[in-house]
Amino acid sequence: MLIIREIQDNIADLYPFRQVDLEYYRALKSDHRRAQWLASRVAVWEELGCYIDTLANGAPQIPNGYISISHTQNWVAVITSDCPVGIDIEELARDCSRVVRKYTDDGELAVVAPAFPANPPLLVWCVKEALYKYASREGAEFLNDFRIKSMSPDNRVVATALGSTVELTYQVRNSLLVVYTNSIATSNNFMK
Repeated sequence: MLIIREIQDNIADLYPFRQVDLEYYRALKSDHRRAQWLASRVAVWEELGCYIDTLANGAPQIPNGYISISHTQNWVAVITSDCPVGIDIEELARDCSRVVRKYTDDGELAVVAPAFPANPPLLVWCVKEALYKYASREGAEFLNDFRIKSMSPDNRVVATALGSTVELTYQVRNSLLVVYTNSIATSNNFMK
């Protein structure tokens, strides 16, 4: 299930806080971070009727499935599935030029640019962020461990995550770029 919502103010009454949630929510330092955190919880509560827990590595977890969450300025994106998933959402106008060399190279940009000329570095960033969440492996490096192999005209991306092939989809919605995994890797050796 894919959920994309604008972050709203004053939604705390829509979420039945557990004690652990309330403590975490109150400990968040910024109002904006609290709003982002709460928006994802409300979305999942309203759509699935379940709570989101957090694993020791900080990754979100739901009962009987997998979940990935992403936030941008005023939006939250959530994807759930019965297999590992990853998602990223960014403002389409985001400028990644200062850090582009830390996560990609000319070869990947050449693969992406013809299919997504609007902002190739941003698409590469979003793909790799979604793959990082999908792989759930601390210490993985965006530049070497996640690689874009091909693009297709139907907004599909074929990439590798720690040696396993993964298919992703990208969408432009209003001024947002959303990228998410949509298939099981051919090998789950990175899930160990």
